Amino acid sequence: MQDRQLYAEILGIKGPWFVERVEARLEQGEVPLYLDHAEVQRWECSECGRPCPLYDHQPERQRCHLDTCQYRIMLHARPPRSDCSEYGVRAVKLAWAEASSRFTALLKRLAIDWLHAASQKAVGENLGLSWEAIHGMMERAVSRAERGAVAAAGSG
Repeated sequence: MQDRQLYAEILGIKGPWFVERVEARLEQGEVPLYLDHAEVQRWECSECGRPCPLYDHQPERQRCHLDTCQYRIMLHARPPRSDCSEYGVRAVKLAWAEASSRFTALLKRLAIDWLHAASQKAVGENLGLSWEAIHGMMERAVSRAERGAVAAAGSG
């Protein structure tokens, strides 16, 4: 199995996305992974889910992922934007991260799980992240939970 296939399997990268290349920057303690996608003309609108034409791509975004062995994994991708007739141009939802986040969904999930048992400082130290980064993850998780509780209460 080649390194690109291995990382795609480990990260759960599914079509149309694929790992385009892997760079080992071992001296810096990181392994950047560059993601790309197959030619796709229609992408789901992030608001309504309808298939919409491709509009363009955002500039490359870098997101911090869970470490593999002792190396920091950084995902690089140019997220596509779709052009919805109802909602206009919107960034496509990515399976691995929210549009405005610097971290992957799996890294954030691990941090939130650890926060149930440890302080923000301890979680940050163990993940190699700042207290501010962990605190921001926690605040956004609480906000999402509150919005979900309000939505659930309104539908009952």
